[in-house]
Amino acid sequence: MGRRVVGLAVVVLAGLLLAFWAPPSAIIDVPAAEKSAGDGSGVTETSIIPDFYNVSSDDIPAAAPGKMIKTERIRVPRNDASVRGIELHRIMYHSTTVTGENAPVSGLYAQPAGDPPEGGWPLVGFAHGTTGAARQCGTSLTPLQPATPAGSQFARKVQPLVEQGWAVVSTDYQGMGPEVTPMYLLGETEGRNVLDSIRAVQRWRTDLDNTKAALYGRSEGGQAVLFASELQAEYAPDVYLTGVVSLAPAILPPWPAVVEQLAKDPSGTNRTYFVMLALGTWVQNYPWLTKEETLSQKGIDSLPVLEELCSDELRDYFQDRGLIKDYINLPLSKNTVRAINLNNVGGQPLNQPLLLVQGMEDVVVINQATPEYFSIVCQQGNVPAKLELYPEDDHGSVVVNARDSVNQWLQDRFEGQAPPDNCPIRRG
Repeated sequence: MGRRVVGLAVVVLAGLLLAFWAPPSAIIDVPAAEKSAGDGSGVTETSIIPDFYNVSSDDIPAAAPGKMIKTERIRVPRNDASVRGIELHRIMYHSTTVTGENAPVSGLYAQPAGDPPEGGWPLVGFAHGTTGAARQCGTSLTPLQPATPAGSQFARKVQPLVEQGWAVVSTDYQGMGPEVTPMYLLGETEGRNVLDSIRAVQRWRTDLDNTKAALYGRSEGGQAVLFASELQAEYAPDVYLTGVVSLAPAILPPWPAVVEQLAKDPSGTNRTYFVMLALGTWVQNYPWLTKEETLSQKGIDSLPVLEELCSDELRDYFQDRGLIKDYINLPLSKNTVRAINLNNVGGQPLNQPLLLVQGMEDVVVINQATPEYFSIVCQQGNVPAKLELYPEDDHGSVVVNARDSVNQWLQDRFEGQAPPDNCPIRRG
């Protein structure tokens, strides 16, 4: 069993099989919230890929991770009051694939217009949730078109952070934008993409305060920032981070029996497209993992859809076309289990203080895995960590209803205040 499964496998297995819908722990005290503040994506359009992204790995000579390749200003319409006072740029920078190769990755950079505060803007490295894995699903392509994946993420996730007075860099992740092998929930690659986006903008801009940078990710991005924190000391020691917020993270079940149980669950079809995105891109990134051993014939036949659809359209395509088990091979092959294990957080300690947030009516991610992961962070005992559980919130509404708490936690880190900690048990 891989190093990332140590400890986490036991607690997640227990949580899933014995207490999948267990009530929130009494150590958390947060108010109930209205799900009417929901955060559905509302994506009805596919982005047109601008010429900026017509780049492949073959076009770009290898360079150090985090080196900026190019930038492009996104013009904000003067008559659009909703985004007045925001400066936007597309960026492209060097990052590293899971096999250690150089890859161009794109992203969105946003900051308040006008003069920065003394010392420069604080910077939030934002890692977005699932929009797909295809080139047209990137969140920097069309941020000012609300019905596209990029526009939905900008309006609901990035813009509120800029309105706090912070600069934001949001990676598209490898494969969304430039012509590079796509990936999804590939933890090490996501983490590298996030860290290299921080490097790129800090080297490019002179109006940032490099002592005030933090990470914030949701869903897929919640996993990405956890990996980024685990990797930071070794992969990017030049990046200084004050803290990490992970909201409703996509934590994978590390035990084959649990995965197979979920695959057969008739109520789990809302997760089918996540499974197809993950396995369908992993077979392209891991040289030792083949589609034939991983996916059923139905799964293999569905792979072209991953290159055509994003967000809601992709979810809707798989919604009523069979259970997860119809798309994958059961029992799982050894290599498939190996891939799952490699993409589990918890195998290495975090390097920054953590705020972990979960809505307990969330049926998109496995909600019980979040407090179980928190117990691992507490047992590792090397960073202050706080868990907030929202008993009445789902995957969408928790973004809105936790916003004030998240923003305050980030502001406190930028101001150098001591991080809160509500770990019930710590090692030693």
